Amino acid sequence: MDEQIKALDSKLIIYDRKDFENEIHVYCERLYEDKHIHQTTIKKINDIPFNGKKVIIHLKTKRFKNTFDKTSNKKTITESFEFLNDTRRRTKRLEETLYNLTKNQSFSASSEYANKFITSISRYSLVRMVLKKTKQ
Repeated sequence: MDEQIKALDSKLIIYDRKDFENEIHVYCERLYEDKHIHQTTIKKINDIPFNGKKVIIHLKTKRFKNTFDKTSNKKTITESFEFLNDTRRRTKRLEETLYNLTKNQSFSASSEYANKFITSISRYSLVRMVLKKTKQ
């Protein structure tokens, strides 16, 4: 992949995703020859810190027009990635790091520590994340 890395004083921003000619379609995993792209957006995804800097990944995601699956009611299909969590705002490894942080501290202390050293997250987001993990 073609990546660009921009280092700021407190952040490390990674621009990822170059368009390829033959892309694999999201659901059927076959070559999507028609390329009916409905919309492209850039998602900002938080990741675990590297070298004392917060890491933000700018990932270009695509929405495709649903022209091949007539049984589905969806008009567009959003691209999905395995390394993202359910909300698609954080990576799974960052979520696991935050979950391990909350095991030994209160939610308030975990939130303060995470905001200072790891990533910006509220106390209530940590509570929701832990509740979701315990239900699984």
